[in-house]
Amino acid sequence: MWDIYFLTTTLKVDFDRKIIKMVDKKIYDYNLNKNKFKRRIKDTVSTLEEKGKEALKREMVRFLPRSYRIIFENRYSEILKICEGILNRIISS
Repeated sequence: MWDIYFLTTTLKVDFDRKIIKMVDKKIYDYNLNKNKFKRRIKDTVSTLEEKGKEALKREMVRFLPRSYRIIFENRYSEILKICEGILNRIISS
């Protein structure tokens, strides 16, 4: 989740057709089909709605230094909403 948030808000990467094409290639690389991938994303979005803040907190503890975690811990809900929106855009394409 942090990667998606960072790419879209800090680096301003837009999930345009070129990015969707790259996602399609990754789906193929992982031996998935688009329907399976979409089901996985739907499951992920459902999990985010239920347990997102706890999952993001665990991810932040594993990968980011404490100073960054302190800065962003009050924004976990916002970060999750942004990620949910992006995942839903990918499903729709």
